[in-house]
Amino acid sequence: MKENIKLGLILALITAIAGLLLGFAYENTKDVIAQNGKLSKEQISIIMPGADKVREIPVSIIEGSNVKEVYEAYRGEEHAGYLIKVTTKGFHGDIGLLVGITSDDKLSGVKVLSHSETPGVGSKIEKESFTDKFKDKSIKTALKLVKLPASSDSEIEAVSGATVSSTAVNSGVNEAISFYKTNLKGGK
Repeated sequence: MKENIKLGLILALITAIAGLLLGFAYENTKDVIAQNGKLSKEQISIIMPGADKVREIPVSIIEGSNVKEVYEAYRGEEHAGYLIKVTTKGFHGDIGLLVGITSDDKLSGVKVLSHSETPGVGSKIEKESFTDKFKDKSIKTALKLVKLPASSDSEIEAVSGATVSSTAVNSGVNEAISFYKTNLKGGK
């Protein structure tokens, strides 16, 4: 009986020490983690060329959606468009995207922020050779993913061998476009 009490006390002491260390690590890293989650000037300039500042729109307007954050982008005092963070399901898990839509209803860019797709195949979705295919596309109609080179303005050529990952990115972009049309267009 004494042996069980002794083992229980040792286990409780180890658990308490681990909890204190975890709390200490959290307190010392929470500001760095929050800063890493914010948009960098480099990301803004890639997605919305010429924009020099952004303003986050309150999260309450995106409940029940894969849209996670929305920012208004500005060039000086002029409204340039919106940056929309979207999460979509890829082959191996979630894919985080940042989609830029200009005030004149065109895609200004797409950046893959995070993914867990297959290295060397699905991971090609983050390369500019794929994401640049979205630039300057009109958002009047949904974008369609094709396996052959795009033959119209509303088509995006998939990454060869990574159809599921390409489809996920395309779906995320289309969701951002739909969100923009429903919630943001015209300053709603």
